Amino acid sequence: MFLITAVLCFTAAFVVIKQLTDELPEPVIGVFRSIFALIFFVPMLVSRGLGFFKTSRPLGHFWRAAFGYGSFLLFVYAVARLPLGDAVALSFTSPFWSILIGWLVFRDRITPRLALAVVIGFSGVLLIAQPSASAGLGLGAIIAVVSAVITSLAMMMVKQLSGSEPPDRVAFYFMFVSTFIGAIPAAFDWAMPQLHHLPWLAAIGALFFVGQTALSRAYLYGTFSRMAPLDFVRLPTALLLGFFVFGEVPATIALIGMAMIVAASLDILLGGRKS
Repeated sequence: MFLITAVLCFTAAFVVIKQLTDELPEPVIGVFRSIFALIFFVPMLVSRGLGFFKTSRPLGHFWRAAFGYGSFLLFVYAVARLPLGDAVALSFTSPFWSILIGWLVFRDRITPRLALAVVIGFSGVLLIAQPSASAGLGLGAIIAVVSAVITSLAMMMVKQLSGSEPPDRVAFYFMFVSTFIGAIPAAFDWAMPQLHHLPWLAAIGALFFVGQTALSRAYLYGTFSRMAPLDFVRLPTALLLGFFVFGEVPATIALIGMAMIVAASLDILLGGRKS
């Protein structure tokens, strides 16, 4: 449930981001995302004290932030250049990398049932949002796939840190370090947000604050290879938001694919525990 909460927040945030890319450069959106997300950590800092954020793993937090921000910024570029469904569909190569990393690094066991569920789920992804013929192997598609690979590395670092670091500390340092990392590309493509941009940037920050704290908890409680495929929930969420926000109506084949994804995800969540 923590992971589902995270992907719902992230999907909603990217709907807002896609709209803002027409008016603001992608790196500027990225750095303000981190700044506004940090503001939501202030009550936590006040209540728990600065000592709560003392860490013995600064390098681990740095790499988690570097991979996480890199994948985020690349995906923002992809969303700006591709239809939202295409970008989300291409991002679903990430669970395959995640499962491979989980097997190689964490020795997570991959059962035949888990492998079958992943195949069914990814088949559903292809039915719902096939990359458009116009996108082909263009720059946007390549960026989206590279983002998916880096996302897997970021999730690997989340899992490693969660063994000794509290979830809120992991989420805080991600946003804190991302602010400084993101300031570098933003400085080369700077545009000052206007007053009407600020509520939307704040909303992105709030969604990522909730999403990151939920994500850190998800990888604290769940095994790496079994949690990763539940990211499939992002696609039906994107379709629903596309319908209500942009008036996009999914085809019948998309509904079939959605059912396959839901069935595979439920099997991983419920039946996978027994395998």
